[in-house]
Amino acid sequence: MGTNTTRPRLAAEVPDGREATVEGAAHYPHLERPGVYDEIVGAFLDDVIV
Repeated sequence: MGTNTTRPRLAAEVPDGREATVEGAAHYPHLERPGVYDEIVGAFLDDVIV
């Protein structure tokens, strides 16, 4: 498997962007680990929504 350079580049270029990994999930983290996914997205929204 090669090095993925897309995630860090997008996180750097998108306003308020950041990277997150959902451990134990493959292609569908919102379905495979919904609680973890919700925590990550919720924390992001708490930071960016005024």
